[in-house]
Amino acid sequence: ENYAALEILNHYLRDVVGTASADPAEKVEMRPEDMHPFILFGSSFPKDKEYTQVCRNINQIKICMETGRTVILLNLENLYESLYDVLNQYYIYHGGSRYVDLGLQTHRVKCRVHENFKLILIAEKSTVYEKFPTPLINRLEKHFVLTSSVLVDWQQEVLEQLQNWTHQFSCVSRFKEGNAFVGYQKDTPAAVVFQATIQLQDMIKGEYFKDLEGLKQASVLGNIPLEELVEEEENSDVWKQAVLQLSQCLLLQTASPDAFVRLENTPLADQQAVLLKLYNDVQHHTSLEDFLQHHLSQSGLQGGLLLQVTTHSHLLSGEEVEQLGDVLGYRDHISWFLLQEFDTELDFFNKVSPAFQRDQVGSQDSLLIIQCDSGDSDGDLIACARYRIYDEGVKSIKQNIILECEGSTHVLFVIHLPQQSVGSSFVGFQGDPWVSAHIDDLRHINSDTVTLSEAMNMPISHLFISPDSELEGSHESEQTFTETAATKESLAEVEVEEMQADETMDDNIEASDPRVHGSDMEHHVPPPEEPIPPPINQIGQQPMEETPTLESFIDQMTLDIEESMEQGQASEKPVEEMSQYLSEHVREQAEPMMDSSIAEQPQLETSDQQSAQPHFQPEPKTLKKSGYYLRLHGCIQAAASRLQDSAKNKERATDRVKLLVELIPRSPAVNLDESTFHGTLVTHIHQLLKERESIRQDEKNWVLNEALSAKKLQSGGTFRNVIARKLRDVIIPIFAEIIALIDHNYNLDLVDPKTHDTPVTQFWLAMFRNPQVMHFSYADMSVREQVPGVGARLAEEEFRCQLPFSWLVREAFEAQWDSAKSVAGNKTAQLYRQLYTLISETSIGSVLESVDEVYCEEFFQRYLHDFVRSVHKCNHKISDHTDMEYRLIEKALSDLTHSTEDFASIDGHESLTRRIAAVHVIHHTYQSHLFWFGQLTSHMPGVMVTLDSDNSEKMLLPLYAVERALEMLKPQEPLKKDESALRDWLNRLRLSQNAIESILNLPFQHETAGKARLQWQLIRALQMFVEQVVLKYEGMEVYARRLEMYLMSDPDFLKASTINKVKKHLNSMDSELEKKKLKGKPKRLVSVRRSCRAFFMELVSTLCFGGREVPEEELIQMLVSTVFTERQEMEAEELGTREFSYRKSERDQIPVIRSFLLQLLLEHNTELVKAQLVDYFRMSQQAITGETADRDLYLLCTQCFEDAIYKRSTSLSFPERLTSATTCLREGHEALTHGQEAAPLDFLEGVAKVRYGLSVVVELLSKRESGVGTAIRTEAFKHYHGVDANQLVHVA
Repeated sequence: ENYAALEILNHYLRDVVGTASADPAEKVEMRPEDMHPFILFGSSFPKDKEYTQVCRNINQIKICMETGRTVILLNLENLYESLYDVLNQYYIYHGGSRYVDLGLQTHRVKCRVHENFKLILIAEKSTVYEKFPTPLINRLEKHFVLTSSVLVDWQQEVLEQLQNWTHQFSCVSRFKEGNAFVGYQKDTPAAVVFQATIQLQDMIKGEYFKDLEGLKQASVLGNIPLEELVEEEENSDVWKQAVLQLSQCLLLQTASPDAFVRLENTPLADQQAVLLKLYNDVQHHTSLEDFLQHHLSQSGLQGGLLLQVTTHSHLLSGEEVEQLGDVLGYRDHISWFLLQEFDTELDFFNKVSPAFQRDQVGSQDSLLIIQCDSGDSDGDLIACARYRIYDEGVKSIKQNIILECEGSTHVLFVIHLPQQSVGSSFVGFQGDPWVSAHIDDLRHINSDTVTLSEAMNMPISHLFISPDSELEGSHESEQTFTETAATKESLAEVEVEEMQADETMDDNIEASDPRVHGSDMEHHVPPPEEPIPPPINQIGQQPMEETPTLESFIDQMTLDIEESMEQGQASEKPVEEMSQYLSEHVREQAEPMMDSSIAEQPQLETSDQQSAQPHFQPEPKTLKKSGYYLRLHGCIQAAASRLQDSAKNKERATDRVKLLVELIPRSPAVNLDESTFHGTLVTHIHQLLKERESIRQDEKNWVLNEALSAKKLQSGGTFRNVIARKLRDVIIPIFAEIIALIDHNYNLDLVDPKTHDTPVTQFWLAMFRNPQVMHFSYADMSVREQVPGVGARLAEEEFRCQLPFSWLVREAFEAQWDSAKSVAGNKTAQLYRQLYTLISETSIGSVLESVDEVYCEEFFQRYLHDFVRSVHKCNHKISDHTDMEYRLIEKALSDLTHSTEDFASIDGHESLTRRIAAVHVIHHTYQSHLFWFGQLTSHMPGVMVTLDSDNSEKMLLPLYAVERALEMLKPQEPLKKDESALRDWLNRLRLSQNAIESILNLPFQHETAGKARLQWQLIRALQMFVEQVVLKYEGMEVYARRLEMYLMSDPDFLKASTINKVKKHLNSMDSELEKKKLKGKPKRLVSVRRSCRAFFMELVSTLCFGGREVPEEELIQMLVSTVFTERQEMEAEELGTREFSYRKSERDQIPVIRSFLLQLLLEHNTELVKAQLVDYFRMSQQAITGETADRDLYLLCTQCFEDAIYKRSTSLSFPERLTSATTCLREGHEALTHGQEAAPLDFLEGVAKVRYGLSVVVELLSKRESGVGTAIRTEAFKHYHGVDANQLVHVA
């Protein structure tokens, strides 16, 4: 499986024939049986499947057959047909020699077969089972070879321990070994144990070193007495421990970083910090640059390194390769290729072979980088290229020895593997001479890159930005970094001890071993009697760096093992011994190191201006130039795209991004200035992240959650990218919510990105810096995919604000309004002072008070502009009309603010707060004035054209608007035209009717108000007549004009004289129609009379009883007499009844009490018309006789009373209805308790109140019953069980 047999056979055959003992310089002809096997790895390049390549391969096999060299074939399925006779051993003997036919399609070639020739065919098990024909399998002597099958008993024990450790390391949830170790196969642990044993054996033999002391320094085992290992049997416990340790370290080279995070949920959780430290700091997996620097600095043997690096990140670009060469010192000696760019093996050879020729590359080391994309699907191609490179490396070593050249060619294979490659046939661990490693992300870690160690030890808020003050004073941070600091201290101690012990040996190593060369050595030639070293060996060299190394770990661990062996307490868990060692030696150096690093951080300086306004400025902090906040500029587009602007404001998205790009620097300064927009923004995001972490407990293990999510790992590629995506997913929504708030009403446009010296920008930043002003809260944020943009936050109409954060100022004043009113009541001056006092104590008040008096008027006008557009809604279709209305209101409010004595300056101090407080008091006082003014202008915008905006005394703007409207609604012209003109006039009248009547009902103390009310009543009377009579019958316009003339002198319908004029006009019209126009048309005349009667009833109900004022007593008596016949008109003594009409109608044959007039009297005001009601009730009792007369009359009056109560309660909220119902029940109960003592009307009114109160109680109980069992408790539901509700039920 996975060509494991090749490495095994190659190893054993090499030991048997001893090819390394021959010196190519001596040109001694080797015996065929001593030749190294020839490995022919079939090419997997696209165009090497052609006939030409088959001929080349057959020719190479033919040469080996003639010379007796053993041939090992791999990946050559298309060649086996040509070897048909060879595989069948179908030989022809002639002259004492054997011959066989080699087939080339239809051709046959005779070839002599040496007596020592052997043919070994290696193929993967799956290929044999699935593709090989049965006759071919039967021709071969078959062996199934696994690495584990060649391990001896003691190695099998080590293998079992390694497999258990591997299972504990990787098996979490649905994750297996293949998820933890890249390219892991079933035979990988055995291959690792096999390789570890070989490395130890080679070092014990000391083949590559002159003395034992040099071996100690360069050996992986460090200070272990190798003499003891030489004396010990390989199946001893010391050997087992050493092999297991080295096997674990070799296997960790191929581990993925997310596996270390998942260790928290494994039995190896206590070793997580040690293993991660080993992975990052000793094996250098943080980036390809660190990895190469580490290995190239330790490469002392002739012949270059062979490195295979797998990665989940993108491959390196040409520019990145050049930068890598500059960092490593290989600027002019680095070459790189993409494996997929070659079509044939020959093309590949021609490209890479110059890198191994010393006469072309010189005596300096060179680096060859070969990259391959989608390595999981190109495994055979990679293997072919890998063996070709190996052959070239062997030739290069021999060439260097012959030509006495220095320098080596290092080869690096960078293989991209997708996360989905888990379970593929790709082999991650290759074994000697290749150094196999997995580097999750090839790129170097920048200051804004979050490392795995940081992510595991810090919350997201600290990853975003880490203030040094928090590092010094936070207990949480101390606990978080305790383990890390301990690890650093342990490594530092190990390093110091190792350097002191080895200080005297550095020069001896370089002098004693000519193959170990450093920067101080010019050249060296190995003596001819020295055996040729192997081409590649990454182990056994003196570390060139001062960082803790793998050797230092194993060094100390071996010493501990020796001591435990002497005491008979050998440990079975070497990595746990590492952890124990670290915990025992950890305390002295980490704290001084951290303290010194903290002390070296620069401190922010506070300017005089900042100290003068401490409530504006943030507390001085020194912020490290590290953290994800450095990438905030790159998050602008993603955050801004979450804002959803209205359809008419699509261009705002582009403008917003441009503003943010200018405000947020791409490369922030070393010290983050919190007085700038960017610094304040970072501070707010940081605080929100901390609040988020306090709310969401699951965020404590956020890195572990990411590592346990297979979906995120697959979509993210590298784990570094998974972490970055998580940070983006957390930070960008918060960033978007902040943008949505601060860009409300185009607020961002007020910040000058070029300079912060303008007053408006300073005010903007002062507001933005103050956390009590902005009151960002993560709990109140709805993290949404789409965030409402400009104007949508408060469902307001979009407009461009002129004062920064004006809506927050308005909200602050509104929040204090109820408190101020509860103290000051409705007194304007006291209310203004109380509101000013309350606001001055708030954070926004402090910002407003800081505005210089020079800019107060400018800022006030800016606020007034925004305030009017926030609280006043315009419904004009033309923008010019909207602007005109806003300007009129602004002018009116501004005039009142400056002219009214109630708003004089407090203590002689002129401030922006004072003026804004005055505006709010004025607006609350005249809120209804402005509302109805807007309603009127929306239907009649023409009234604003000539409108006088002088309102220096009172808010007379709506009254002046009504005056202009009435001028425009005069009926003279429409009555002279056709029906369409009348309908147009009525339509305009209906639209503006509600606004005009509401304005005229306002408490104006101005002579214009009385004139306007009378003029409006005249227009309303004409409107009713036109609707009821003129538009229904032809030729009636003349009577409308005549009615106008009748009423023009005195259109006051509260007087009896005005109603008499109307009755007179209608009677005159009736007589004229009966005698002239409708003579002989009785049906038509009846219809006209019915319309006139409807007009009269509407006139009385609307104009006589529709206002607040009570009609004069004479008018009420006249109307009562309209429905009752007078005594002198009747033969009997009883009163009679007739219908309500303008003309004297006939007496009812059967008296009927009609409720029209009764309802008018009750609905208007019961107390003011009490005397008239009593007379009406008495006359009704006299008019109605019979057994049920009183009962019917009582029932009618009760229903009228109840209807009046219901109509008054229609505008009440449910809690107000509860209070009203309680009052009605109490008053009704009192009236009913008195019984016969109460007046009849009072008793009937009490009955109506009790009926109304009980109906509300029934409604309440019904809602209570319907709410039983529901989990939702709305505000309305709370009222069903509140104090008012319980009191109502109790009273009932």
